[in-house]
Amino acid sequence: MPDDTPAAVTPLAPVPAPAGLSASPASMTVTAAATMTAASLAPAIGWLLSGCPRPVPDGVSLTVAAVLIIAAHGIQKLVAARQAKRLAQS
Repeated sequence: MPDDTPAAVTPLAPVPAPAGLSASPASMTVTAAATMTAASLAPAIGWLLSGCPRPVPDGVSLTVAAVLIIAAHGIQKLVAARQAKRLAQS
């Protein structure tokens, strides 16, 4: 009978970022937050899309959630860049 006890869990070593790309903890946090937000937004968007008169494919709610999150993140970065520029000028 095989041994079903779980093996010891070893922490994963950090994966180096490809040349020219940043793998800062902040960017990883933003990516994780965007993933969690998309997962929580998708059911609500699916519910809204269920009111459409024609059938909507299942993946559309995830796509719409991703587009909303990307747009919000872009707006946030734009505002931060404008504030940094304004502070640099003064």
